[in-house]
Amino acid sequence: MSCCVHQANQEVLRSCQSSDSSVATKSLTSCPAIGWTQTDIISAERHAIRVFRLKFGAICVTCLPNLWQRTKHTIHSRICVSIERPIGLQQTMSDNNSVGSSGSDASDTSAVNFFELIPNEIIETIVSQRAVRYEDLCRLSRVSKRFRDVIDRNGDLWRKKFRHQWPQLWPQLWPKTCRNRPEDMPSAIVDWHGLVADRHLIGRHVRREVCRLGEDHYSDEELSNESFKAFLHYNDDNSRRHCPQLTTHLTNLFQINELEVLLGDGDDRKNLTVKYYSLKVLRFLRHHSLKRQWIQYMASDVESRDYFYGSLMISSWFQLNKTVNEDHYRRQIELMSQMTVDEVVLKYPTNAIIRDNGAQCLSDSEANALNESKWCSKDCKQILFCMNEVLFSQLGFVSNDEDYYDMNNSFMDKVIDNRLGIPITYCILYQTIAAKLGVKTFGVNFPHHFILKWKQFDHESESNRWAYIDVYRSGQLLSPSSSLFQNHSDVDVECLAVCTPREVFCRMCRNLVEIGRQQEISSEGLICLRNALELLCILAPDENEPQLLLSRVYLHLNINLEDVNEMLQKISERDPNSIGVVMFLRQSVTSQLSAKRNGGATARKTCAKRRKDNNDIKYAVGMIMSHIKYNYRCVIYGWDSKCAASRDWIYQMGVYNLPNKDKQPFYNVLVEDGSTRYAAQENLEPCAEPLEVRHPEIGKYFKEFADTHYKPNEQKAEEYPDDEEAIDIICRVFLIVLILPFSNAFMENFGNVFGQMGDSLNGFVDSLYNNVDSWADHIIQHAKDEDCQHICPHMKTPVQNKSFEFIPKGCKTFGIKVDNHFQNIPIKESDLPIKEMGNCCNEHQKCYHKCGSVKNDCDDQLNECFMKKCKETQKEDTLLKGCRTATKLLMMSFLTFGCKSFKDAQKEACVCLASDEL
Repeated sequence: MSCCVHQANQEVLRSCQSSDSSVATKSLTSCPAIGWTQTDIISAERHAIRVFRLKFGAICVTCLPNLWQRTKHTIHSRICVSIERPIGLQQTMSDNNSVGSSGSDASDTSAVNFFELIPNEIIETIVSQRAVRYEDLCRLSRVSKRFRDVIDRNGDLWRKKFRHQWPQLWPQLWPKTCRNRPEDMPSAIVDWHGLVADRHLIGRHVRREVCRLGEDHYSDEELSNESFKAFLHYNDDNSRRHCPQLTTHLTNLFQINELEVLLGDGDDRKNLTVKYYSLKVLRFLRHHSLKRQWIQYMASDVESRDYFYGSLMISSWFQLNKTVNEDHYRRQIELMSQMTVDEVVLKYPTNAIIRDNGAQCLSDSEANALNESKWCSKDCKQILFCMNEVLFSQLGFVSNDEDYYDMNNSFMDKVIDNRLGIPITYCILYQTIAAKLGVKTFGVNFPHHFILKWKQFDHESESNRWAYIDVYRSGQLLSPSSSLFQNHSDVDVECLAVCTPREVFCRMCRNLVEIGRQQEISSEGLICLRNALELLCILAPDENEPQLLLSRVYLHLNINLEDVNEMLQKISERDPNSIGVVMFLRQSVTSQLSAKRNGGATARKTCAKRRKDNNDIKYAVGMIMSHIKYNYRCVIYGWDSKCAASRDWIYQMGVYNLPNKDKQPFYNVLVEDGSTRYAAQENLEPCAEPLEVRHPEIGKYFKEFADTHYKPNEQKAEEYPDDEEAIDIICRVFLIVLILPFSNAFMENFGNVFGQMGDSLNGFVDSLYNNVDSWADHIIQHAKDEDCQHICPHMKTPVQNKSFEFIPKGCKTFGIKVDNHFQNIPIKESDLPIKEMGNCCNEHQKCYHKCGSVKNDCDDQLNECFMKKCKETQKEDTLLKGCRTATKLLMMSFLTFGCKSFKDAQKEACVCLASDEL
């Protein structure tokens, strides 16, 4: 068997085999490329048989009737029946494997020959099924020369596997300028087998590097561009060799696709750290690719620039976890344009677009090359009126006055999907559709309100030649006397000039800069600000203001300090008057670079905070809390035993007005509104409904949401090594509280919880006792207020039933099992007064079965009995507290769910007699 295959295929093979120990690679000179022995090959053959047998049990009859009709009857009877009946084959193999080694080898050879008889066309059809993954093809092609010949050299088969495995990647493979689609390209031109191998290897590389980011950069507030250099090591030369006609950057495309797979696994509660860093890498790679596109776009002729394409690139630049499908939104534009044509046909059947153009829209290239309107003024006006009817009446586009500064108003895909927008995005949409209908409009950078203008008259003066369109107000035509112009009477002629694509997109970026600055307190606002400034620096590389502001953002995040130095150098060269600001910022850069070089290794060493040294800490990292004063929901990601903020912050936030001032624990919390805050312990309480907290930084500290709390990732667990155990105790206690009435093992669980607490958790235990005690007291008092008494029907009087015999059942009466021993619990039998508690329950039930007794009196006697037994049996303070808390929880169950038990007991113990029967 030949083992000389492409190195990439070997990597795929090793990955495929890693999950099957029976196919483990070993050193062997006869097969140096893989290192298989003959035993390994036989094991792989068995695995190949299992693939066929388990995945394609009945495929020959259900999917391939015509192919099987063309096979010989003997092959049909020997193979098809065996594949249809995998249990029989499995039994045969098991029987053969139970005999000696020679017999086993013979059975294996027979089994392999079994499949050697299958015609090639049937093998191809079977392995072409969507259920067969490319890993299965790797295995099958290695166990038989026949299978390898059928699989490895079958380009059509690997093309199908590529499309099945990565359907989202498929439409992105081919450039729009290529006339052939991927499925139409001959397999002789494209090495699909090699592309599958490259995609697999790049995906594995991405997963490995994403995990490494969390290990290396946990202590960094943000990741610099240099942190992603591992994702730029791959080049496209290897992939281009598989497909010379492919002009896209395959490596970047494959890496982005793998990141999208990691982010879109369908479970938003798990793998949070991997998704957090995947989104960071996705941002970098998307911007790396889009930056090239923007540079090419801005270098093209002004007349050939497509405004709509530019607006979609802005959407892609800001929406990092979404692939903006240009083809989809092009089809939306085509649909809206055609609806407008239909409206013109209905209202103006003699319009030129019908008469001269056959009621057809212009193509995208024709519309983009349009320099002036194709029709006369009258026909253009009719088309614009019909556009207004379609867009604002039929499709329902409206002005988003209520949420004008929502960043989604600047994203063209969101504007089309939501039918909400602001003037500039509406003008781009309107301009694009009008061009498809042969009407040329131009953008006007009017102050505070973007509008369009349309050349209505050719032979008038410049001031009377143009008509202005306020798209934001349903496309109304503006006259010189309109309020918009009257309110800006001092506007000069330059404000009414046609603006270039660069000016349009710079204005959109400046809008987003302002939105980011308004929301800078939240992580999302800072991300928006940074994205907008980075794009603005690409669109306007000679402007100083955005580069200065971006330099401040980078310094604030302590990232890209070399880029800051470069920007400051260019600013000082362009504007010598800015030397003062530049010098100040350069000093900050020098200081931060020095700190990074000197303290980088130290910062990566996590300083563990132990709870045994901080007894006042009541809560733990990962707990979902509610702020008592401001009522926001948050999750704890760190704590200090005393307020560690600056003195200025303490005075500004009024910490000295709190009862415990700054001499109490403070917690770092991630708030659901996207902000990060520092809250005093007395202002926090466990959230009654521990729902997920949506915050961009959740994944940096936590790996999973576990219904009641967040589980810290490896780095956070090293920083707070005791908190995972503490939060587990808290959640288990409150879970016990919730399920108490339905649990038959309450005492076992409760004993297990408190039995795990050591000296290091003393302070935590005390606070936990207090919380549970307070909560239980509230429930008990509320339950006592309930009116619970046995009432005989028809005004009869209850009297003791002399024939009733009371049988003591202990605490089992309430569905709570209290035995004389615990199983698998690391505490002694004497830790809780088990026998004595059972006696108390017997007396309690005896009181319940005394006709005419009062439920609250019986319950008070039970509580006194419990507390007395705790005091008699528990000598240590910690155990005494645990016993008392446990009895309160028992009492809570009795009182909350004991009314029915009391009434049932009274029915058993009493008989109802009329007055004449007494």
